[in-house]
Amino acid sequence: MRSGAKVAVVGGVFAVVAGGVGYGGYNLWNGVTGGDSAVATRSEAVPEKRSGPVTPEETTATAKDFLAAWAAGESDRAAQLTNDPVAAGPALLAYKEGAKVSKAVITPGRRSAPRCRSRCGRRSRTRACPRTCRTPPS
Repeated sequence: MRSGAKVAVVGGVFAVVAGGVGYGGYNLWNGVTGGDSAVATRSEAVPEKRSGPVTPEETTATAKDFLAAWAAGESDRAAQLTNDPVAAGPALLAYKEGAKVSKAVITPGRRSAPRCRSRCGRRSRTRACPRTCRTPPS
């Protein structure tokens, strides 16, 4: 093999290796930064996640947002407010289209519990009376 051909082969191999290293570095940089061109750490870019149980205020706000989006016919936005948006999106859309629901009207009100049929008349969340009479509620 002539020396010119050897230089061409070695130079080509070097170019391929350098290109692979460059692409690997680029891919690593995008993996670390998430493709964001601004230089920031993840802790600065993403707001701090809460841990622990959900507060009643968060539950109420999420429920109101979900019901408003669903009533407006925005099943994709309503699905994003669930714990499984991938499964909820098609399910909400299928409910609207399959059941031919054109508008959802949801009226908030107080929760009611059945009253005891016997002498006490108290409300109960369970099947049994909350007092000693233990008669099933009506």
